[in-house]
Amino acid sequence: MDNSPKTEKYPDIEYVLHIYDTIWDYYKKTLDERTQLLNNYIVFVGIPISAVGIIAERLGENIVNSLQEIIGILILILLIGIVIFLMYIKESAVSRKYLTRIEVITDFLIEKYDSDSHGLFSSLYGLDSLY
Repeated sequence: MDNSPKTEKYPDIEYVLHIYDTIWDYYKKTLDERTQLLNNYIVFVGIPISAVGIIAERLGENIVNSLQEIIGILILILLIGIVIFLMYIKESAVSRKYLTRIEVITDFLIEKYDSDSHGLFSSLYGLDSLY
């Protein structure tokens, strides 16, 4: 271990910054997963609903003959949409937990090291401007 004055003054900062980076990586992963869920929602719900609407329009008066099939397709799309939405809610909750941990680390860094760094930690790690 390096016993330079910098290391003696800030013995735990490398570990805290490592945790910070790790948590940000997980946060970015949950962000990617939420983005993918929204894309899936559009593909599996938005596009099929549009297709069903176009088909229903083209059937016109003959829609009565295909009503059960259309209702079945709409129920299936509804169920898929609900499942994707619930998965999105879960991912959002996980993401919020990671963001809370990031805020705790940020507050720690600002509180412990900001005065010695001339405001560097509050300007680089402060999350106030993100909200």
